Amino acid sequence: MEIKFRRYQSDDFDRMHSFFINSNHKLGYIRNWTFDRMNFSPCFGQIMHDYTEHWPDEIGIWEYDNGEIAAIVCSEGEENGIVFINIDGFDLPRDFYRELFEFGEENISIMDGPNKTVWVEIPENDPLEAIAKERGYSIDYSLAFNILKMENEFDVSIPEGFRITSYNETTAEQKAIAHARAFGYIDEPIYVERSKRAFEALAAAKDFHPEYGVFIVAPDGEIASFCCVWYDELNKYVSPEPVGTIPEYQKLGLGQAAVYEALNRVKRLGAQYAIMDSNKEFYKRVGFVTVTKINYWSKVL
Repeated sequence: MEIKFRRYQSDDFDRMHSFFINSNHKLGYIRNWTFDRMNFSPCFGQIMHDYTEHWPDEIGIWEYDNGEIAAIVCSEGEENGIVFINIDGFDLPRDFYRELFEFGEENISIMDGPNKTVWVEIPENDPLEAIAKERGYSIDYSLAFNILKMENEFDVSIPEGFRITSYNETTAEQKAIAHARAFGYIDEPIYVERSKRAFEALAAAKDFHPEYGVFIVAPDGEIASFCCVWYDELNKYVSPEPVGTIPEYQKLGLGQAAVYEALNRVKRLGAQYAIMDSNKEFYKRVGFVTVTKINYWSKVL
């Protein structure tokens, strides 16, 4: 079957969205981009990095002659040089997979100091590791791929005086300030303003359900902790994003309470497990277990 390459077009968003859900289901595990990432990247990450206009140039689509997608290579749209190779399977000619690497090298690589460098995200023990080695890549760093099984509802407990609210019960400005404080950029007004616009965009995302978003409010009325989740009904998994607690309210169990309350809301819809790519100890404390690694292979071009 012939495979043809083409660039991203504005009407491809929904097809890409379906490809990520269906390809992971076909493979039987979460290997490719998840549908929540397809929503979160343009609605949040690209706004924060002021990269929305450039992202389409960093997306390549390969299609079978019947019009179905065989592969997508893309960035997150944050100008960080990271390439994501999303595939329908591993049964195509080796030269096809080499072409996917070539697209990333030519279109997504960045200047890293004096060198042009590219990183490719590849799950541990993935068949594409062999091609990465062949092309001169080596592992630069790794993230743990963690899973939390949702067999029973979680106990949710918060200190006296705090209260649990949902996404629509707080303003975009309140959420932006909480996010900025949790992630350490509160003293950078341009990013706080972008964060506000990002939360406004997030509320309009294709798959975002505000009722799944949990915000814990402190006695003084400010947001102390938050967790939004995305639920893939076909694959039965939940992806928490964004998650954070502002520094002065850490160590009170608020982060755990926010995550547990959000997970409980989607468990009632049939969710079976949650996933998270992170090395943070917090996720281990709330019950996530590392099942494999996501390696980031780098190459100086």
